[in-house]
Amino acid sequence: MQPEAKSLQLDESTHVYTEDSAVLPSITQVLKLEGLYDTRWFTDYAREFGTAGHLLTQLYDENDLDESILTVDLVPILDAWKRFREESGFVPQLIEKKFSHSVHRFAGKPDRRGMFPDKVVVLEIKIGKPYKERVVLTGIQTAAQALLFQDNELPVEGRFSVYLGKDGRYNLEQHTDPNDKDAFLYFLGSVKMKMRYG
Repeated sequence: MQPEAKSLQLDESTHVYTEDSAVLPSITQVLKLEGLYDTRWFTDYAREFGTAGHLLTQLYDENDLDESILTVDLVPILDAWKRFREESGFVPQLIEKKFSHSVHRFAGKPDRRGMFPDKVVVLEIKIGKPYKERVVLTGIQTAAQALLFQDNELPVEGRFSVYLGKDGRYNLEQHTDPNDKDAFLYFLGSVKMKMRYG
């Protein structure tokens, strides 16, 4: 298991990655700057709820979650995650680790890399429903994450996303479009040009 790159830093307050004093665009930043996120739903509550949902899945996977402190609206999210873990057999190996790409010079912190159940996959966790545009965008996102893992000598054999619902259910999506990687690299190149020339 490879450690995080020692020189890669993430400023949590600004979400800016730097490595050897150079600023690296993040996967999320690339997709946002290219206008691929539908920001109509980006309310303060939605952001905070999504962040809390991600954190509880992380703490659960790290065996460090005190379930007694969860708010009522977060309990179904945890139930959905537990159900997914039990029914799919997914076993996390890397949880929220930051990586950079040595050639394409971008960074990110994929949600999970793990066994599912007999191959190594990248898994993106989403809170909410898997509407079509979101699933397509997540395919591009997981392709970028797979690039990060592969560049750090961590093979990936599949890409998935799981959507955790407020009803305690989950939806699993597999991402197989071979064009996802090329799409991300195109968007990355566009963002780098914008960063360079304004």
